[in-house]
Amino acid sequence: MTKIGLYVGLLISLYSGGAFGEDVWSEWTTVTKLYPTKNEFMFYTEYANPGLSACSENRFSLVSGNTDYNIQVSVVIAAFMAGKEILLHLTPNDPISCEIPVDRFEIR
Repeated sequence: MTKIGLYVGLLISLYSGGAFGEDVWSEWTTVTKLYPTKNEFMFYTEYANPGLSACSENRFSLVSGNTDYNIQVSVVIAAFMAGKEILLHLTPNDPISCEIPVDRFEIR
Protein backbone atom coordinates (compact mmCIF):
# COMPACT_ATOMS: atom_id res chain seq x y z
CA MET A 1 0.00 0.00 0.00
CA THR A 2 1.27 3.47 -0.78
CA LYS A 3 1.74 6.25 1.76
CA ILE A 4 -1.21 8.13 0.29
CA GLY A 5 -3.40 5.04 0.68
CA LEU A 6 -2.34 4.72 4.31
CA TYR A 7 -3.15 8.38 5.02
CA VAL A 8 -6.55 8.13 3.32
CA GLY A 9 -7.34 4.95 5.27
CA LEU A 10 -6.31 6.63 8.54
CA LEU A 11 -8.47 9.70 7.85
CA ILE A 12 -11.49 7.57 6.97
CA SER A 13 -11.12 5.52 10.16
CA LEU A 14 -10.81 8.66 12.30
CA TYR A 15 -13.94 10.28 10.92
CA SER A 16 -16.14 7.22 10.50
CA GLY A 17 -16.02 5.78 14.00
CA GLY A 18 -16.90 6.96 17.47
CA ALA A 19 -19.91 8.75 18.85
CA PHE A 20 -20.22 11.24 16.00
CA GLY A 21 -20.07 8.73 13.14
CA GLU A 22 -22.38 5.92 14.22
CA ASP A 23 -25.83 5.30 15.61
CA VAL A 24 -25.74 5.75 19.37
CA TRP A 25 -28.54 4.14 21.37
CA SER A 26 -28.98 4.17 25.13
CA GLU A 27 -29.80 1.11 27.18
CA TRP A 28 -33.44 0.56 28.13
CA THR A 29 -33.95 2.99 31.01
CA THR A 30 -36.59 4.97 32.87
CA VAL A 31 -37.16 8.71 32.99
CA THR A 32 -36.49 10.04 36.50
CA LYS A 33 -37.11 13.78 36.14
CA LEU A 34 -38.72 16.21 33.68
CA TYR A 35 -37.17 19.64 33.07
CA PRO A 36 -38.99 21.70 30.41
CA THR A 37 -37.55 25.06 29.32
CA LYS A 38 -38.73 27.63 26.79
CA ASN A 39 -36.43 26.30 24.03
CA GLU A 40 -36.36 22.57 24.64
CA PHE A 41 -37.76 19.77 26.73
CA MET A 42 -35.11 18.17 28.93
CA PHE A 43 -35.41 15.03 31.00
CA TYR A 44 -33.18 12.84 33.15
CA THR A 45 -32.90 9.06 33.09
CA GLU A 46 -31.22 6.29 35.05
CA TYR A 47 -29.00 5.73 31.98
CA ALA A 48 -25.92 7.94 31.76
CA ASN A 49 -23.39 8.45 28.98
CA PRO A 50 -20.46 10.51 30.32
CA GLY A 51 -18.66 10.47 26.96
CA LEU A 52 -21.41 12.52 25.29
CA SER A 53 -22.10 15.20 27.92
CA ALA A 54 -20.00 18.05 29.26
CA CYS A 55 -21.73 18.21 32.65
CA SER A 56 -24.74 15.98 33.38
CA GLU A 57 -24.33 12.67 31.61
CA ASN A 58 -27.92 11.59 32.29
CA ARG A 59 -29.68 14.74 30.98
CA PHE A 60 -31.25 14.49 27.54
CA SER A 61 -33.20 16.94 25.39
CA LEU A 62 -35.86 17.03 22.73
CA VAL A 63 -35.24 20.14 20.66
CA SER A 64 -38.30 22.20 19.75
CA GLY A 65 -37.30 22.15 16.06
CA ASN A 66 -37.99 18.41 15.75
CA THR A 67 -40.86 17.69 13.34
CA ASP A 68 -42.89 15.71 15.89
CA TYR A 69 -41.75 17.71 18.92
CA ASN A 70 -45.18 17.99 20.60
CA ILE A 71 -45.88 14.28 20.15
CA GLN A 72 -42.40 13.35 21.44
CA VAL A 73 -42.84 15.52 24.54
CA SER A 74 -46.27 13.99 25.22
CA VAL A 75 -44.92 10.45 24.89
CA VAL A 76 -41.94 11.12 27.21
CA ILE A 77 -44.30 12.60 29.81
CA ALA A 78 -46.62 9.57 29.48
CA ALA A 79 -43.67 7.18 29.83
CA PHE A 80 -42.50 9.06 32.94
CA MET A 81 -45.96 8.97 34.52
CA ALA A 82 -46.48 5.26 33.75
CA GLY A 83 -42.95 4.21 34.73
CA LYS A 84 -42.34 2.73 31.27
CA GLU A 85 -38.89 2.03 29.92
CA ILE A 86 -37.46 4.13 27.11
CA LEU A 87 -34.72 3.46 24.55
CA LEU A 88 -33.15 6.69 23.26
CA HIS A 89 -31.48 7.38 19.93
CA LEU A 90 -28.79 9.94 20.78
CA THR A 91 -27.55 12.63 18.41
CA PRO A 92 -24.46 14.04 20.16
CA ASN A 93 -23.54 17.68 19.73
CA ASP A 94 -20.15 18.62 18.33
CA PRO A 95 -18.77 20.19 20.45
CA ILE A 96 -20.31 18.32 23.36
CA SER A 97 -22.85 20.27 25.45
CA CYS A 98 -24.49 19.59 28.82
CA GLU A 99 -27.56 17.76 27.56
CA ILE A 100 -27.53 15.01 24.96
CA PRO A 101 -30.02 15.58 22.10
CA VAL A 102 -32.49 12.80 21.29
CA ASP A 103 -34.13 12.63 17.87
CA ARG A 104 -36.23 9.47 18.36
CA PHE A 105 -36.96 6.79 20.91
CA GLU A 106 -38.92 3.64 21.69
CA ILE A 107 -41.16 2.90 24.68
CA ARG A 108 -41.91 -0.51 26.18
